[in-house]
Amino acid sequence: MDAKPPRVPVPTSAWFRVRHFLCNARGAADGSLVQRPPSPRFNDLFVVGIALTVYLYTWESAAYLLLIATTVSAWVLPPYGSLRVAGFNDRYRLVSFTCLSVFLICLLSRMKTRLESRRTESPATPPTREPR
Repeated sequence: MDAKPPRVPVPTSAWFRVRHFLCNARGAADGSLVQRPPSPRFNDLFVVGIALTVYLYTWESAAYLLLIATTVSAWVLPPYGSLRVAGFNDRYRLVSFTCLSVFLICLLSRMKTRLESRRTESPATPPTREPR
């Protein structure tokens, strides 16, 4: 017999999503504050934040967030508790993170300005047909 496993209902309420996000963010923060080697891709959390910031606000605020994220990343990488970056791999990680973030800031701000210019060019009301 091919019995299907029971479907587990997934709550879709806004409160559930907010709690889920906060629990994940707390877990990420707890993991980054412990004195141990960071996960290989811990900067991806910052990249998502930078992309959302440039999309929802301005490129200036995203650049400010990039500065903060780069400083936090340098602080978390070994040697711990110092802004000095010791190894080549860590330097490469910071440089690639910064380059990717600058590229995303430029790309998303350009897309945002093009979208805004298209909105201003299009008429607010649809054209009406003349009666015959």
